[in-house]
Amino acid sequence: MAVKRKREDESATTTIDKDSDEIISDLQKNISPKTSKKKSKKKKNAKKLSKEEEDANRLQKIAEASEYLNQWAKRDDSDVNWKFKKLTQIWLLKHCFDSDMVEKSDFKIFVKYVKDLKGQARSILQKQATEILEKWEKQEPETEQQKDDDEDKEGDEIKDTNSSETKKDGLISKTEFKRAKKILKKLNKSD
Repeated sequence: MAVKRKREDESATTTIDKDSDEIISDLQKNISPKTSKKKSKKKKNAKKLSKEEEDANRLQKIAEASEYLNQWAKRDDSDVNWKFKKLTQIWLLKHCFDSDMVEKSDFKIFVKYVKDLKGQARSILQKQATEILEKWEKQEPETEQQKDDDEDKEGDEIKDTNSSETKKDGLISKTEFKRAKKILKKLNKSD
């Protein structure tokens, strides 16, 4: 509804719409409590479905990334047709430190894959790995002997029984630390 008013300093009339308070009160009158309850139930059901879909999507992404890395490893073979996939690379860069998302065998291939990274992908991965190492140093100061022992070990993984707990706490797991260390070592070799 429009209201016409004359301004004191001007002789022209202007049209002014309803105040926002009036519009809000009109809208609130039109909304019934039953409607809002139905909407909230639909949202809850949608959230339940989305969790199931998220799990399926996560498993699909893991399989996709694994296949991508295995194809990359066999790219020189004549029967394998490897093609660069930007989204898969981004997913790998985001989840490469998580042993639940990138398995040990896939991580070994990923470390080789990292050697050929260029540009922003390389710098982001380097930054992530450096941050993990810095967080590790802050949370668990090690002796020089322990650092030397870690460098001598060729094993990639140590079973981390409380990896989900460390992620919730914001702490770095030993697996994440070792993976970050391996990635930085590979990136620095290829510089």
